[in-house]
Amino acid sequence: MIKINRDPSGHWYNKDGQAVHTQTKKDGGERNTTLADARKLGLYPSVTTILKLIAKPELEIWKQEQAILSALTLPRVDGETESDFAKRVVKDSGETAKQAADFGTTIHNVIDNYYSDGSYTETYSGMIASLNNIFDTMSLSPYRMEEVIVGSGFAGKFDMMAKDKDGKVWVIDFKTQDYKVKPNAYDEWLWQLGAYSLDREVEDNVSGGINIVIKKSNISEVSTVVYDRTQIEHGRRTFLKIFELWKLLKGYDPLVVDK
Repeated sequence: MIKINRDPSGHWYNKDGQAVHTQTKKDGGERNTTLADARKLGLYPSVTTILKLIAKPELEIWKQEQAILSALTLPRVDGETESDFAKRVVKDSGETAKQAADFGTTIHNVIDNYYSDGSYTETYSGMIASLNNIFDTMSLSPYRMEEVIVGSGFAGKFDMMAKDKDGKVWVIDFKTQDYKVKPNAYDEWLWQLGAYSLDREVEDNVSGGINIVIKKSNISEVSTVVYDRTQIEHGRRTFLKIFELWKLLKGYDPLVVDK
């Protein structure tokens, strides 16, 4: 059997919402925080770490396609074992995922910078104009960016919150995707928004949520998936059920830690 190493780590926070994603090693270097560390330190799992529990068929199919393409196109090295070749295939196919993640990070940073201090480069002017048009049309005013919410035993960093003309809060999450007519919205998107809407400061004042999807092949083309209060409440309930399952399977409840 060929063994492929996979990173089991996730993102973790302390009860005050400070990120504790890494630990210091004995040699002074850093490693990813693990569940074992979380047990010792009483850390809270992130929203994304919890949602990893649920299978994502579309994502897995995409990963399989990338692995197949790598296996078909990577040249073999003389004397290379099947195990070594398999590891190179996994590494090569992972580069595509990394590039996609890096692109998403860049887009998030541009949006954060613009709505925090007004700065952006001409490259992103079309995207910024499209975003402003969405907010103007929906009478929304962004007022919180990239902040950490702390819930009952979980935490996570949301992309944006905005207020409508009645002072009600909308939770917003940005996605990047290539699509033909409209974005493919996944159930997890709503669960994620539901979790972030449990921020103690706004929980009772949330009116809805929005996924804003930036088209990868043309970032000036921006679409929305809008959820009303009833749908957000459904997202909350579903996320909390998933969290209960996560605690059961991991044998760890961050709110019940032996000191």
